[in-house]
Amino acid sequence: MSGQEKETGGVVESQCRKCGGTTGHTIVSFVEGEISKVECRVCGSEHKYRPENKSAAPKKSSASKGKSTAKSGGKKKKKKEDEEPQIDQEWLRQMEGKDKNSALSYSMQNSYAVQDLIDHPKFGMGVVQRLITPNKMDVIFQDGMKRLRCDFASTQEQSG
Repeated sequence: MSGQEKETGGVVESQCRKCGGTTGHTIVSFVEGEISKVECRVCGSEHKYRPENKSAAPKKSSASKGKSTAKSGGKKKKKKEDEEPQIDQEWLRQMEGKDKNSALSYSMQNSYAVQDLIDHPKFGMGVVQRLITPNKMDVIFQDGMKRLRCDFASTQEQSG
């Protein structure tokens, strides 16, 4: 059941090269609805999501995965291409008047406020759109909206 509804901050099994096996990981971010980055709950390393090998058989190998993505991705790509100019325009509006030198470096352990400018190592500059308790936020980047993990504890202590 928990395998069906994954969300940022949730826990999944992933292969950790540092630990040398499959361990529990906290979901850090998604890209296009798929888990992108996780944090190992054993060693604390943050890395790309690597699902367990046993689930690879029903989903086919990664080589054929690329082919199926290209075929089935055609319809989705058209939708994405239609949405891209809107996202890009909205991102440009959000970035207007913001000083890129004052951007906060993204970290899961940091707390943020709506309209904060953040600099993400993978997605680049983004603007916080909304905070989702207990530990998530939606951020608009040039390539789209992303849901990221963050720390609310210090934000709630300051405002409470």
